[in-house]
Amino acid sequence: MKSPFKESTVSLIVNGQTHLSSRLKKSLQHSIRGLERQDITVETHITESPKDAEQFAEEACIKSHAAVFAVGGDGTLHQVINGIMKHSRKSRPEIAVGIIPAGTANDFAGCLGIRSRDACETLLKLSPEHTRWLDLGKVQSRYFINVASGGFGADATRNLPPWLKSVYGTELYLINGACQMLTSAPRQACFQSDDWQWEGRFLTFAIGNSKQAGGGCVLCPEAQLDDGELDLFIIPAHVEIQKLLSSWVNGPISVVRKLLSLKNPLRHGVIGYLLEYHKKLIVRKRVSSLNINLKRPLTLNLDGEPTEPRKKFRVTTLHQQIKFLV
Repeated sequence: MKSPFKESTVSLIVNGQTHLSSRLKKSLQHSIRGLERQDITVETHITESPKDAEQFAEEACIKSHAAVFAVGGDGTLHQVINGIMKHSRKSRPEIAVGIIPAGTANDFAGCLGIRSRDACETLLKLSPEHTRWLDLGKVQSRYFINVASGGFGADATRNLPPWLKSVYGTELYLINGACQMLTSAPRQACFQSDDWQWEGRFLTFAIGNSKQAGGGCVLCPEAQLDDGELDLFIIPAHVEIQKLLSSWVNGPISVVRKLLSLKNPLRHGVIGYLLEYHKKLIVRKRVSSLNINLKRPLTLNLDGEPTEPRKKFRVTTLHQQIKFLV
């Protein structure tokens, strides 16, 4: 059967700091050879700095490539998305985006249930039947496809050196997150959408287009990737983290059993405990747009990538704006 992408070009943008296992390398090589047998050209680009992925993705749009795959983690995908979104949907070709998870956390791929081997198969079976139009979030002029976060959760991921993440993996998020929970000072903010407002001191918050961040922690369980809305959750400052940690560790055996039944009980940690057993303490809201006004400048993490500190943020949703390969 003739491929609809015959005589087209596909870009692979590989994070140069990512260690690819020998198994993944073999899978990628197999997929590339398979595409070339279908008369599909594969261009491989290896990044040397974070902005390289963004530039390579922008160039793929200019050259009217059929698809671009981010080979790395959430940060690599974030850069690829922002490179593509430098062109409006009307002006850019209908380029498809895919991810081959090779980072530390791979939260977005995890939400979609994409494993490295499956992703290579998707690359090999490149076809319109494997595409899906997804939403994007936007903060000021930057886009995110997974989660935007602020407070101790964002600090826990932002302050980790890349070499530490590569050595110790996702469990490092849990350890660093626990330290940040106990040491971070609350912040004052006002969160406002068209029909709703919450004002007060908070410990952390997340705005999810997707469900999870921080190495598998499900922060926004109601998030959907194509419904035109974002899932906001806030932990107010009056929540006493020390007592929650104590109740989590020393809780009834029934609570412990339920937590252990979760897919990643350690990575869910105290936030998972809050979402499961102390839902009334959490502020939750579905929004299509959101204004955040802070007393002091704050850095947001967009898909794990930090923004410049600001006192005001405008968050919006772009409904079904990016064609994704799944």
